Amino acid sequence: MIETGELAADEVAAWNAYVDAHPNGTLFHRSGWKQAVERTFAHRPQYLWATRRGELAGVVPLFLVTTLKGRALVSVPYGVYGGILADDPEVEQALFAAVCSRADTHQVKYVELRARETNGLGLPESDTHVTFERDLPATVEECLNLVPRKSRAAVRNGRNRFGVRSEFTTELRQLYDLYSLNVRRLGSPTLAFRFLVNLRDAHSGHVDVMHTLFEDNVVSTVLTFYHRDTVIPYYSGTDSTYFFTQCSNVMYCDLMEESVRRGYRRFDFGRSRRDAGPYHFKMNMGFEPRRLHYQYVLRGLREVPRLNPSNPKFELPRRIWSHLPLGVTKVVGPQLLKYIP
Repeated sequence: MIETGELAADEVAAWNAYVDAHPNGTLFHRSGWKQAVERTFAHRPQYLWATRRGELAGVVPLFLVTTLKGRALVSVPYGVYGGILADDPEVEQALFAAVCSRADTHQVKYVELRARETNGLGLPESDTHVTFERDLPATVEECLNLVPRKSRAAVRNGRNRFGVRSEFTTELRQLYDLYSLNVRRLGSPTLAFRFLVNLRDAHSGHVDVMHTLFEDNVVSTVLTFYHRDTVIPYYSGTDSTYFFTQCSNVMYCDLMEESVRRGYRRFDFGRSRRDAGPYHFKMNMGFEPRRLHYQYVLRGLREVPRLNPSNPKFELPRRIWSHLPLGVTKVVGPQLLKYIP
């Protein structure tokens, strides 16, 4: 018999152990992501588990959020992966039933499950996003050879001609400033600085920041998570004034090389929208796209919600946003982002 319930404080260690042991478990399924989202945005967690004969057999991390499309259950907000982890289809169906029950209780407009892998639920999916992953080589020297010829030349040019180099830190302010500049340029709202702080605190020992420097100035930077054998560069920013130094190419190649030194075996370049700028950059760095299976239960909507820059309805607001003062976007952006999880 399968039983379901909600995560309690004394069950966190067992939850994380299950996620880490599951072949499809990700950083975003773990309790650290829950902690950071809850502390920053005050969204209500609904973390559900299933047991069989007293043993944990499946989990699904959820948050109850108010979005631009109305109330929703999302797995998980501000994360690129989520959805149900289960031992088998029977447990998966039991957890899905529990999710639908919560959707009834909270009268949500939709449920969004950001599954990385396909499953047997047969739900409507969005094909807007893909992810980029690949194995790392056995030696540092082989990393540069993973990069296609044109981008490999850019890395060498940045290193040899401009002296671009990288170093690690836990400092977040320059990351936040460059990230905020980048998302404003793209017409997207920035996140709250305290979210970065909460993520760092929740993943202590498994997160760091890389600064890439030109003439001792930080020109590019990335926040990176480490989960199991995988490196996950996540939030990043580059000063567009210094694009000529090829600093972004150097930064990611430096990160791959350091990851090999540390013994990591997989590089997860993360989610991108099809045909957007980051999509092409990752392709040019030698990564191939793989479809993500973002699934939906539509309860008060006629079609899958499109709360992303690909939606033509956001075109004019994005243009206006990209010309606002940075100070304004840093204040207003986090308020907007609460409704775009």
